[in-house]
Amino acid sequence: MAASTPTAPTLFSMDKVNKDASLENDETKWLRKCLPIFVQPQVDLDNENHLIKILYLFLRNPDDGTLSCHLCVIFAGESSYNRINEHKHNSFATLMYRSFNRHAYERTADINYMEFRGVDLAADSTQPWKSIYTEDHGGAQRWSQGDKANICNWFSLMHHYETEVPIEEWNLVPGGYRPYVYLNTCNHMIGETDNNPSMIKHEWINYQFQEGDAHDALAWVKEHIPTKTNLYSICCCCWARNGGGCCDRHVIHQPKELHLKPGNSSTNDVSHYILHEDPQVPAPKAVKKLKQKRGY
Repeated sequence: MAASTPTAPTLFSMDKVNKDASLENDETKWLRKCLPIFVQPQVDLDNENHLIKILYLFLRNPDDGTLSCHLCVIFAGESSYNRINEHKHNSFATLMYRSFNRHAYERTADINYMEFRGVDLAADSTQPWKSIYTEDHGGAQRWSQGDKANICNWFSLMHHYETEVPIEEWNLVPGGYRPYVYLNTCNHMIGETDNNPSMIKHEWINYQFQEGDAHDALAWVKEHIPTKTNLYSICCCCWARNGGGCCDRHVIHQPKELHLKPGNSSTNDVSHYILHEDPQVPAPKAVKKLKQKRGY
């Protein structure tokens, strides 16, 4: 008997309700009501570090029965900036940073993590979540000014803070429960307040989300997000196989059909790369090139 073909989790979009009502369960409805609005400085979009999509996973605490929702927030990459001039891209520091990430984490894309705690899936709940926990909180750090270490005025290292912020301290959309999550540092650490008020921002209101954990996020990133230029890929190209550049060879391990959900043929990889592509927020060049290469 032939083995059944595995299918990818259903891909949802914040701005488009699935026509198949059976796919819109209590968890999906909660996500539409509560997923964050990410606020990202425009300079980071100019350097093609777009938000790509969110992976989520609901988990029940076996001790007290409370429900939480874990999020993996995926970006196309991350860049470094001058410590004094936060709008000035630091190309050399970015190259070093990407090279380290490619070697240490097998990716140049960025993945950050956060967790909604005290989740209540009831449709009439007046408090559908109680707090957000993360080990990627930026504290009082600014876009290019970190607490960990400074190299003169050239570069600043960021410190990752572990914290839990109650719902009362988040700015929510008027009449709703979606928090505004500010990406306060160049490596996309989050905060409940805007530490960079003078910078032009883009609000990610509409984006795609899909069920999965941290392992799924890494696997998806390695398979689908083009690797950006880095020294590890150039010097060790024999072992660098998960990118889109001349030295990082992109390998597809699964047939294209696995990206389709039965009964929902419109959900495929053509929309996986950029959450809400429009004239104001075009897809990164590397993503466009890879999509063309694959025939999308």
